[in-house]
Amino acid sequence: MQYYHLTAQELCDYIKYLIDIRKGIIYNSLNNRLKWLSINLRHDVTFIMRYVKYIFLLATLLLLGAFLSDSGMIALSELEDKRAFLLKENQDVSMDIESLERIVGKLRTDPRTVELAANRKLGMIRQDETIYVFKSFDRKPHRAAEHEN
Repeated sequence: MQYYHLTAQELCDYIKYLIDIRKGIIYNSLNNRLKWLSINLRHDVTFIMRYVKYIFLLATLLLLGAFLSDSGMIALSELEDKRAFLLKENQDVSMDIESLERIVGKLRTDPRTVELAANRKLGMIRQDETIYVFKSFDRKPHRAAEHEN
């Protein structure tokens, strides 16, 4: 082993020299890594820009497929319209049922309602009633009368 006799100044200079060398190595290493990263980023951006029109076209086709397919948005809209129509029809039928249930309830409990229904629908009368039938008067002369002249 060899020993060097250095003064304090020489030792400081030697340490600075080693630090400068180390800085250079670190600087070069970092510089090379940054260059490599820059090249890769440029490559990635170029790759993306090259295929962006294809990506956009694919996304457009997927969206159109979602809207126009049998299970798409247009079909959903048509089904919602049909559902609204059926709900309205169901509501109308429910109102008709309620009205008929009220009439049936009156027919079961009110004899006067039964009598009116029999009179109007079936033409029935009570035993003590008399029906008078009047011949209707036409304002226009009958056609047979016109041919006689």
